[in-house]
Amino acid sequence: MNDNRTWRACRDYGVGAAGGTGEGRYVGGGVGRHPFAPGANRWALAPPRTLRDVQRLPTLEIVLVRHAEAVPIGTSPWAERDDERPLTEDGLRDADELALELDPYHFVAVYSSPYLRAVQTVTPTARRRSLEVHELADLRERRLAATPRDDWADLLARGWVEPDWAAPGGESGREAQRRAMGVLDLLRARHSAGGRLLVGSHGNLISLILQALEPTVDHDFHLAMPMPAVFHLQHDGIGWRVMGGHGFAPIEKRN
Repeated sequence: MNDNRTWRACRDYGVGAAGGTGEGRYVGGGVGRHPFAPGANRWALAPPRTLRDVQRLPTLEIVLVRHAEAVPIGTSPWAERDDERPLTEDGLRDADELALELDPYHFVAVYSSPYLRAVQTVTPTARRRSLEVHELADLRERRLAATPRDDWADLLARGWVEPDWAAPGGESGREAQRRAMGVLDLLRARHSAGGRLLVGSHGNLISLILQALEPTVDHDFHLAMPMPAVFHLQHDGIGWRVMGGHGFAPIEKRN
């Protein structure tokens, strides 16, 4: 069991905060009225628009969770079925403890990678709220190659140095990152009324999501990420930003 409790998102990482007190890194566009409203002079020059003029969507928060400890890669009988690797006994206990840590927080929905280890990690939290775990295929881990390989660590490292490179049958880091950010856009559209979501995924894919928002995230960050790990993302109606998580200071402490 991970005795240092690095996933204590509620207390250490600002999960559930109503919003940051400072500016963050924004990605994406806003939603607002067309400057030429009905009845207006179509030929008049529209006044400059500011963020105050933009009709923002309500805030959406995502508690993004890397799965707990799973049986090692290559373990029989899952050597050829990586998506079916389950959590270890320690991993199952950590998933239960994570659910207790997140008890004070309301979630409107729970999503997960279809891989068993990710589903098992978020299921205790969902069960305590009588919520269904919705599986999204695009939350799956990045595939490094067509079949499991002994040199997977080398493939992983090269993918961080060369984001457009992929081994035969594998997915490049950039392709996986686009896929993952597409999931965030899907969830933003699906939950236009805002709220808080619990989302379970994997270390490589989560690192690529974080890198899209915080470019300093790299291979070393990925390797240092514990299992489980928790990150807090927020879409404030304009774009996504990282509010806190393992390896990040809460946003109010960064300003």
